[in-house]
Amino acid sequence: MDVTFIEYITLYISTSVCVVSAAVYLLFYSKFSFYTPSVELESNTLDPVSIVIYSKNAFEALVKKIEKLGKQTYPSIEIIVVNDYSNDNTHDLYDEPRIKAILEDGHIKIKLLNVDQYENFSGTKSKKFALTLGIKAVTNDFIFFTDPHTLPSSDHWLEVMMRSKMDANLVIGHTSFARKRGLLSLLYRFTNVQSTMLSMTFARLSKPFRASETNVGFSKKLFMEQGGYVSHMQISGGATDIFINEVSNKATTSINIDTRTFQVSPHPQTFSDWLSHYFDTIRFFRHYTLHHKIVLPLLLFVNVLFFGALLFFLAVSSSLSPLIIEICTGLFLFRYICYYIVVGRGAIKLGQKDVVAILPILEVLSLVIRIIVRLITPKYRVKKIPFEQKNL
Repeated sequence: MDVTFIEYITLYISTSVCVVSAAVYLLFYSKFSFYTPSVELESNTLDPVSIVIYSKNAFEALVKKIEKLGKQTYPSIEIIVVNDYSNDNTHDLYDEPRIKAILEDGHIKIKLLNVDQYENFSGTKSKKFALTLGIKAVTNDFIFFTDPHTLPSSDHWLEVMMRSKMDANLVIGHTSFARKRGLLSLLYRFTNVQSTMLSMTFARLSKPFRASETNVGFSKKLFMEQGGYVSHMQISGGATDIFINEVSNKATTSINIDTRTFQVSPHPQTFSDWLSHYFDTIRFFRHYTLHHKIVLPLLLFVNVLFFGALLFFLAVSSSLSPLIIEICTGLFLFRYICYYIVVGRGAIKLGQKDVVAILPILEVLSLVIRIIVRLITPKYRVKKIPFEQKNL
């Protein structure tokens, strides 16, 4: 059979792009999707641990969060509440009856740290300065970070996180959006799955670059040896991401995808709120390591190439022979099968089974948004939105 030039080009493009795209999922993302650690709740002694909660005008949410932490099975917890210039009742936290009841239980100690009582050596009222005060105030070596608005999915959150860390000095957990019905909710949760799969895959390869600010822990020693946030104290936001990039080559990293360790964040109130959060997740790209600056755009480029090849195939299909159409269709189906296996399994691991049914639709929507965000981020000023929507 004679093969025309357009058939040759179509076959070459389809084969190359589909094989490369499938390889990305089978060889890269599978490091996350097929990672199946097992954490047993043993009876051996656990070292005391500290939790730093950054809070700004979130008194009621803060009390509910501490109440939830009070039910944790972990035997000894120190909570440092960093009150960053709040003008609500946070200053009177100790007088709250619900907090008094938790303190009487005995296994939790609470220290309220009011930032306005300290000399600000950073020269700016930044969250990083407030967090630095909180980290210096802890008495235990290992510290977990969270905020008032997210809630642990189980009473074993802290225990499983600590038992899974082994000898790691950096532990990365997952934070998900609360569920709601509708396509937008599915899109929000799907992009969150994508983000977690990407960050945890790199972490599995000992190249961490991002973590949820509401479900991450590291040793105080690692923080102090790095010099904390000093190198980027003047940069607004990015405390966790920039710090992790700076310690990427020296940190021993552990990820935790046990459903008992998930934190749940409030659902975005509007599409604009979610989009602003999405902008925030990539606006610190220039502070990433060279390795991530190269690999992350390549991963996006492979996805763009795949859909470009698919559109090209559909556009010229009327000029192709039945055999070439069958071969190319098989190649695209092969890529989608690999995608479904890897991403579908990852979504299920992260408790988002309902997104699996419409993965192709969500993938296209997500890709379009990612491209737009990448193109306009340098010109975009991230607006201020509620704190709870910006810390996944």
